[in-house]
Amino acid sequence: MEVFSLTSLGKNLPMMPTHQGLPPREMSNLLLLIGYPDQDRAKLRQISKLPSPTTYQEHYQLYGHVQNLPIYDGTGCMPDSVGRWVFDGSRVRKLQLDELAKGKGVPGEWRDKTRELPYKAVVGATAVHIWTVVCDAVAGWLIPTPKDGTTSSGETDSDTVTTAAETWAADEEEDEDWDYTLPDLSEGGEWYQERVESLRQATRNLPDREEAYQDGLEALKIHRDNYSPAGPKYLQVLWWEFPPDHQEAVRRGSSMRFLVDPGEEIVPNPALTDEQIQVVGEFVDELEPPGSCVGSAPFLWYLNQDSPDNGGALPT
Repeated sequence: MEVFSLTSLGKNLPMMPTHQGLPPREMSNLLLLIGYPDQDRAKLRQISKLPSPTTYQEHYQLYGHVQNLPIYDGTGCMPDSVGRWVFDGSRVRKLQLDELAKGKGVPGEWRDKTRELPYKAVVGATAVHIWTVVCDAVAGWLIPTPKDGTTSSGETDSDTVTTAAETWAADEEEDEDWDYTLPDLSEGGEWYQERVESLRQATRNLPDREEAYQDGLEALKIHRDNYSPAGPKYLQVLWWEFPPDHQEAVRRGSSMRFLVDPGEEIVPNPALTDEQIQVVGEFVDELEPPGSCVGSAPFLWYLNQDSPDNGGALPT
Protein backbone atom coordinates (compact mmCIF):
# COMPACT_ATOMS: atom_id res chain seq x y z
CA MET A 1 0.00 0.00 0.00
CA GLU A 2 1.39 3.41 -0.97
CA VAL A 3 0.45 6.59 0.88
CA PHE A 4 0.81 10.02 -0.75
CA SER A 5 0.53 13.26 1.18
CA LEU A 6 -0.32 16.72 -0.11
CA THR A 7 0.45 18.38 3.22
CA SER A 8 3.63 19.25 5.09
CA LEU A 9 3.33 16.21 7.38
CA GLY A 10 5.64 14.08 5.28
CA LYS A 11 8.10 13.46 8.09
CA ASN A 12 5.30 12.01 10.23
CA LEU A 13 4.14 9.48 7.65
CA PRO A 14 4.15 5.81 8.70
CA MET A 15 7.35 4.03 7.79
CA MET A 16 7.23 1.32 5.16
CA PRO A 17 7.49 -2.09 6.85
CA THR A 18 10.54 -4.17 6.08
CA HIS A 19 10.16 -7.58 4.45
CA GLN A 20 10.47 -10.31 7.08
CA GLY A 21 10.97 -13.17 4.64
CA LEU A 22 8.43 -15.37 6.44
CA PRO A 23 6.94 -18.35 4.58
CA PRO A 24 3.24 -18.31 3.63
CA ARG A 25 0.99 -19.31 6.51
CA GLU A 26 -0.63 -22.71 6.18
CA MET A 27 -4.36 -23.09 6.77
CA SER A 28 -4.37 -26.40 8.66
CA ASN A 29 -4.89 -24.77 12.08
CA LEU A 30 -7.92 -22.87 10.75
CA LEU A 31 -9.81 -25.86 9.38
CA LEU A 32 -12.66 -27.51 11.26
CA LEU A 33 -12.32 -31.20 12.06
CA ILE A 34 -16.06 -31.59 12.72
CA GLY A 35 -19.21 -29.53 12.32
CA TYR A 36 -19.50 -29.22 8.54
CA PRO A 37 -22.39 -30.68 6.48
CA ASP A 38 -22.09 -34.24 5.21
CA GLN A 39 -23.05 -33.14 1.71
CA ASP A 40 -19.88 -31.02 1.57
CA ARG A 41 -17.67 -34.12 1.67
CA ALA A 42 -16.24 -35.44 -1.57
CA LYS A 43 -17.02 -39.02 -2.64
CA LEU A 44 -14.03 -41.34 -2.81
CA ARG A 45 -14.72 -42.12 -6.46
CA GLN A 46 -14.53 -38.40 -7.26
CA ILE A 47 -11.07 -37.86 -5.75
CA SER A 48 -7.95 -38.07 -7.86
CA LYS A 49 -5.03 -37.87 -5.43
CA LEU A 50 -1.47 -36.89 -6.33
CA PRO A 51 1.44 -39.00 -5.03
CA SER A 52 2.40 -36.07 -2.77
CA PRO A 53 1.30 -32.43 -2.38
CA THR A 54 2.88 -30.15 -4.96
CA THR A 55 3.24 -26.38 -5.20
CA TYR A 56 0.30 -24.77 -6.97
CA GLN A 57 0.15 -21.10 -8.03
CA GLU A 58 3.14 -20.24 -5.81
CA HIS A 59 1.46 -20.18 -2.36
CA TYR A 60 -0.87 -23.18 -2.48
CA GLN A 61 -0.26 -26.90 -2.04
CA LEU A 62 -2.20 -29.12 -4.45
CA TYR A 63 -3.51 -32.38 -2.95
CA GLY A 64 -5.30 -33.61 -6.07
CA HIS A 65 -8.50 -32.99 -8.02
CA VAL A 66 -12.23 -33.52 -7.72
CA GLN A 67 -13.65 -33.66 -11.24
CA ASN A 68 -10.85 -31.42 -12.57
CA LEU A 69 -11.27 -28.93 -9.69
CA PRO A 70 -8.17 -28.43 -7.50
CA ILE A 71 -8.00 -29.77 -3.94
CA TYR A 72 -6.01 -27.41 -1.71
CA ASP A 73 -3.87 -29.19 0.87
CA GLY A 74 -3.93 -27.93 4.47
CA THR A 75 -0.17 -27.35 4.44
CA GLY A 76 -0.62 -24.49 1.97
CA CYS A 77 -2.42 -21.17 2.01
CA MET A 78 -6.20 -20.94 2.17
CA PRO A 79 -8.07 -20.16 -1.07
CA ASP A 80 -10.09 -16.94 -1.00
CA SER A 81 -13.41 -18.53 -1.88
CA VAL A 82 -16.06 -20.50 0.01
CA GLY A 83 -16.79 -23.94 -1.40
CA ARG A 84 -13.31 -24.69 -2.72
CA TRP A 85 -12.15 -28.26 -2.17
CA VAL A 86 -9.65 -28.62 0.69
CA PHE A 87 -7.96 -31.55 2.42
CA ASP A 88 -8.06 -31.09 6.21
CA GLY A 89 -5.73 -33.97 7.01
CA SER A 90 -8.40 -36.67 7.14
CA ARG A 91 -10.88 -36.05 4.33
CA VAL A 92 -11.59 -33.93 1.27
CA ARG A 93 -14.46 -31.47 1.64
CA LYS A 94 -15.51 -27.91 0.87
CA LEU A 95 -14.13 -24.83 2.60
CA GLN A 96 -16.67 -23.41 5.06
CA LEU A 97 -17.65 -19.76 5.51
CA ASP A 98 -16.54 -19.71 9.16
CA GLU A 99 -13.13 -21.08 8.18
CA LEU A 100 -12.65 -18.35 5.59
CA ALA A 101 -13.70 -15.78 8.19
CA LYS A 102 -11.01 -17.01 10.58
CA GLY A 103 -8.47 -16.98 7.77
CA LYS A 104 -9.30 -13.33 7.05
CA GLY A 105 -8.97 -12.38 10.70
CA VAL A 106 -12.63 -11.68 11.43
CA PRO A 107 -12.75 -11.08 15.23
CA GLY A 108 -14.23 -13.86 17.33
CA GLU A 109 -16.81 -11.53 18.87
CA TRP A 110 -18.32 -11.07 15.43
CA ARG A 111 -19.07 -14.78 15.20
CA ASP A 112 -22.15 -16.23 16.88
CA LYS A 113 -22.83 -19.96 17.07
CA THR A 114 -26.57 -19.36 16.73
CA ARG A 115 -26.27 -17.34 13.50
CA GLU A 116 -24.27 -17.55 10.32
CA LEU A 117 -21.94 -14.79 9.27
CA PRO A 118 -23.11 -12.63 6.34
CA TYR A 119 -21.67 -14.19 3.20
CA LYS A 120 -20.99 -10.89 1.43
CA ALA A 121 -19.29 -9.39 4.47
CA VAL A 122 -16.86 -12.30 4.78
CA VAL A 123 -16.08 -12.66 1.08
CA GLY A 124 -15.58 -8.91 0.71
CA ALA A 125 -13.31 -8.65 3.75
CA THR A 126 -9.58 -8.37 3.13
CA ALA A 127 -7.28 -9.43 5.98
CA VAL A 128 -9.27 -7.72 8.73
CA HIS A 129 -6.58 -8.38 11.34
CA ILE A 130 -3.94 -6.70 9.16
CA TRP A 131 -6.13 -3.68 8.45
CA THR A 132 -6.78 -3.30 12.19
CA VAL A 133 -3.06 -2.93 12.86
CA VAL A 134 -2.60 -0.66 9.83
CA CYS A 135 -5.46 1.64 10.87
CA ASP A 136 -4.10 1.86 14.41
CA ALA A 137 -0.71 2.84 13.00
CA VAL A 138 -2.02 5.61 10.73
CA ALA A 139 -4.87 6.82 12.96
CA GLY A 140 -2.74 9.53 14.58
CA TRP A 141 -1.58 10.78 11.17
CA LEU A 142 -4.99 10.73 9.48
CA ILE A 143 -6.73 12.46 12.41
CA PRO A 144 -4.20 15.04 13.67
CA THR A 145 -4.96 16.84 16.92
CA PRO A 146 -5.13 20.69 16.68
CA LYS A 147 -3.28 22.88 19.12
CA ASP A 148 -6.42 23.49 21.19
CA GLY A 149 -6.56 19.78 22.08
CA THR A 150 -9.71 18.97 20.09
CA THR A 151 -10.11 16.82 17.01
CA SER A 152 -12.00 17.72 13.85
CA SER A 153 -15.14 16.19 15.39
CA GLY A 154 -14.89 18.38 18.49
CA GLU A 155 -13.63 15.63 20.80
CA THR A 156 -10.84 16.27 23.27
CA ASP A 157 -7.75 14.13 23.65
CA SER A 158 -9.40 12.20 26.48
CA ASP A 159 -12.30 11.26 24.19
CA THR A 160 -10.21 9.85 21.35
CA VAL A 161 -9.88 6.11 20.90
CA THR A 162 -6.60 4.61 22.08
CA THR A 163 -4.90 2.38 19.54
CA ALA A 164 -4.12 -1.25 20.29
CA ALA A 165 -0.37 -0.58 20.29
CA GLU A 166 -0.79 2.27 22.78
CA THR A 167 -2.95 0.08 25.01
CA TRP A 168 -0.35 -2.71 25.09
CA ALA A 169 2.40 -0.20 25.84
CA ALA A 170 0.36 1.32 28.66
CA ASP A 171 -0.32 -2.10 30.17
CA GLU A 172 3.40 -2.86 30.21
CA GLU A 173 4.17 0.46 31.86
CA GLU A 174 1.56 -0.16 34.55
CA ASP A 175 3.22 -3.42 35.61
CA GLU A 176 4.99 -2.45 38.81
CA ASP A 177 6.85 -4.47 41.40
CA TRP A 178 4.53 -5.83 44.06
CA ASP A 179 5.14 -4.08 47.36
CA TYR A 180 4.07 -5.63 50.66
CA THR A 181 5.15 -4.90 54.21
CA LEU A 182 5.08 -7.80 56.65
CA PRO A 183 3.43 -7.19 60.01
CA ASP A 184 5.30 -7.71 63.25
CA LEU A 185 5.48 -11.51 63.62
CA SER A 186 7.22 -11.57 66.99
CA GLU A 187 5.59 -13.43 69.87
CA GLY A 188 4.63 -10.25 71.64
CA GLY A 189 3.28 -8.59 68.52
CA GLU A 190 -0.35 -7.91 67.74
CA TRP A 191 -0.43 -10.33 64.79
CA TYR A 192 0.91 -13.19 66.94
CA GLN A 193 -1.50 -12.54 69.80
CA GLU A 194 -4.47 -12.55 67.39
CA ARG A 195 -3.40 -15.93 65.98
CA VAL A 196 -3.01 -17.41 69.47
CA GLU A 197 -6.42 -16.13 70.56
CA SER A 198 -8.12 -17.55 67.46
CA LEU A 199 -6.33 -20.88 68.09
CA ARG A 200 -7.62 -20.93 71.67
CA GLN A 201 -11.18 -20.32 70.46
CA ALA A 202 -10.93 -23.01 67.74
CA THR A 203 -9.65 -25.69 70.15
CA ARG A 204 -12.03 -24.85 72.97
CA ASN A 205 -14.55 -27.64 72.23
CA LEU A 206 -12.17 -30.27 70.87
CA PRO A 207 -11.82 -33.54 72.84
CA ASP A 208 -8.02 -33.31 72.57
CA ARG A 209 -8.03 -29.61 73.34
CA GLU A 210 -4.63 -29.29 75.00
CA GLU A 211 -2.83 -31.43 72.43
CA ALA A 212 -4.43 -29.55 69.53
CA TYR A 213 -3.50 -26.24 71.19
CA GLN A 214 0.16 -27.20 71.59
CA ASP A 215 0.30 -28.51 68.03
CA GLY A 216 -1.14 -25.20 66.87
CA LEU A 217 1.56 -23.23 68.69
CA GLU A 218 4.21 -25.38 67.02
CA ALA A 219 2.59 -24.84 63.62
CA LEU A 220 2.52 -21.10 64.28
CA LYS A 221 6.25 -21.16 65.07
CA ILE A 222 7.02 -22.96 61.78
CA HIS A 223 4.83 -20.48 59.90
CA ARG A 224 6.68 -17.51 61.42
CA ASP A 225 10.07 -19.03 60.63
CA ASN A 226 9.12 -19.10 56.94
CA TYR A 227 9.31 -15.30 56.99
CA SER A 228 12.74 -15.13 58.61
CA PRO A 229 15.80 -13.86 56.71
CA ALA A 230 16.65 -17.50 55.90
CA GLY A 231 13.47 -17.76 53.82
CA PRO A 232 10.70 -20.40 53.77
CA LYS A 233 11.61 -23.95 54.75
CA TYR A 234 8.38 -25.90 55.26
CA LEU A 235 4.85 -25.28 54.10
CA GLN A 236 2.67 -24.81 57.15
CA VAL A 237 -1.10 -24.32 57.14
CA LEU A 238 -2.77 -22.59 60.08
CA TRP A 239 -5.95 -24.61 60.10
CA TRP A 240 -7.77 -22.46 62.68
CA GLU A 241 -7.55 -19.44 60.37
CA PHE A 242 -9.90 -21.13 57.90
CA PRO A 243 -13.70 -20.67 58.07
CA PRO A 244 -15.22 -22.76 60.90
CA ASP A 245 -16.96 -25.13 58.47
CA HIS A 246 -13.59 -26.20 57.02
CA GLN A 247 -11.32 -26.12 60.08
CA GLU A 248 -11.72 -29.78 61.05
CA ALA A 249 -11.08 -31.01 57.49
CA VAL A 250 -7.94 -28.88 57.21
CA ARG A 251 -6.72 -29.90 60.68
CA ARG A 252 -7.05 -33.63 60.08
CA GLY A 253 -6.25 -33.58 56.38
CA SER A 254 -7.86 -35.63 53.64
CA SER A 255 -8.18 -39.31 54.42
CA MET A 256 -6.97 -41.84 51.88
CA ARG A 257 -8.07 -45.44 51.38
CA PHE A 258 -5.55 -48.19 50.70
CA LEU A 259 -5.99 -51.80 49.63
CA VAL A 260 -5.28 -54.55 52.10
CA ASP A 261 -1.63 -55.63 52.02
CA PRO A 262 -1.60 -58.84 49.94
CA GLY A 263 1.45 -60.15 51.80
CA GLU A 264 4.67 -61.58 50.44
CA GLU A 265 3.83 -65.26 50.25
CA ILE A 266 4.30 -66.98 46.88
CA VAL A 267 1.28 -68.78 45.50
CA PRO A 268 2.20 -71.27 42.72
CA ASN A 269 0.16 -71.37 39.55
CA PRO A 270 -2.28 -74.26 39.22
CA ALA A 271 -1.31 -77.20 37.03
CA LEU A 272 -2.10 -76.80 33.35
CA THR A 273 -4.63 -79.01 31.64
CA ASP A 274 -3.77 -80.93 28.48
CA GLU A 275 -5.68 -78.39 26.39
CA GLN A 276 -3.83 -75.47 27.98
CA ILE A 277 -0.47 -77.17 27.41
CA GLN A 278 -1.32 -77.59 23.74
CA VAL A 279 -2.25 -73.90 23.41
CA VAL A 280 0.98 -72.79 25.14
CA GLY A 281 3.02 -75.09 22.93
CA GLU A 282 1.51 -73.68 19.76
CA PHE A 283 2.17 -70.14 20.98
CA VAL A 284 5.82 -70.86 21.81
CA ASP A 285 6.32 -72.62 18.48
CA GLU A 286 5.22 -69.39 16.75
CA LEU A 287 7.94 -67.49 18.60
CA GLU A 288 10.77 -69.80 17.59
CA PRO A 289 11.17 -68.82 13.91
CA PRO A 290 11.81 -65.09 14.61
CA GLY A 291 14.25 -66.04 17.37
CA SER A 292 12.11 -64.67 20.22
CA CYS A 293 12.09 -67.98 22.07
CA VAL A 294 14.49 -70.88 21.55
CA GLY A 295 13.41 -74.34 22.67
CA SER A 296 9.84 -74.84 23.86
CA ALA A 297 10.34 -78.04 25.89
CA PRO A 298 12.09 -76.48 28.95
CA PHE A 299 9.55 -73.67 28.91
CA LEU A 300 6.60 -76.08 28.97
CA TRP A 301 8.24 -78.13 31.74
CA TYR A 302 8.56 -75.00 33.87
CA LEU A 303 4.90 -74.10 33.40
CA ASN A 304 3.69 -77.59 34.23
CA GLN A 305 6.31 -78.80 36.70
CA ASP A 306 3.61 -79.74 39.24
CA SER A 307 1.80 -81.94 36.75
CA PRO A 308 1.80 -85.64 37.79
CA ASP A 309 2.33 -86.62 34.16
CA ASN A 310 5.62 -84.79 34.01
CA GLY A 311 7.41 -86.65 36.77
CA GLY A 312 9.35 -83.57 37.75
CA ALA A 313 12.19 -84.23 35.29
CA LEU A 314 13.45 -81.57 32.95
CA PRO A 315 13.07 -82.84 29.37
CA THR A 316 16.09 -82.69 27.08
